[in-house]
Amino acid sequence: MSPSQPPGLASWMLRHLVLGDRTEAIEGDLLEEFHRGRSAAWYWRQVAGAILASLSSELRADWAMAWTIFFIIAWAYCLYAFPVIGFPVPIAIIGRAWRSLVAHGFASHADQLAFDLLFLRGPAFLLQIVVPLVIYLAGARNLNLRAFIRGIAFAVLAILALHLFSFQPVLDYLALHGMAGVWTQLWRWYQVTVRFAPLLAAMWAAQSGKGRAETVVVTG
Repeated sequence: MSPSQPPGLASWMLRHLVLGDRTEAIEGDLLEEFHRGRSAAWYWRQVAGAILASLSSELRADWAMAWTIFFIIAWAYCLYAFPVIGFPVPIAIIGRAWRSLVAHGFASHADQLAFDLLFLRGPAFLLQIVVPLVIYLAGARNLNLRAFIRGIAFAVLAILALHLFSFQPVLDYLALHGMAGVWTQLWRWYQVTVRFAPLLAAMWAAQSGKGRAETVVVTG
């Protein structure tokens, strides 16, 4: 005998995860069919189909959302799978050589700071933030100077905020307690997070600025 009410979790997902303005109509139709003797498994299948169909419809209607989801997944994978994107090997080698010169008195600490900004952090910032932000804004059809500058400013703020926290004590603890495999994976994900979080902040700032600009145009 079929229960009198559909599964509670499925009903909650139907009301909160189906995008668009037809949620009440879909819920009414499914409830009516359920009361006619449909099973809970059937109800779950219909709810899952409704969620996927609404998401697909929204993505087709909103190119920026679809492009954002694809870009985030693709770029996060690239940062994890290809660490050279985040910090090119030649730059790392040059950086070690320069620090060696400073340690042996051939260059000052002021020279090292200038070198880090121009040849280490500069190229890394260009590769991790500037280039992908331009690609993202171009794909989202929002490539303009105002959005770009706003995104870069928020990326810088995110980088400064990340420097206030250190994950190194956690990694040292794992290394000391023989969890080298966990240490390696956490370190890679930490590097991805540190490199990706500022870009996410830049993407959000650039697109949120676009939304406010459109609101001003409409209300004006």
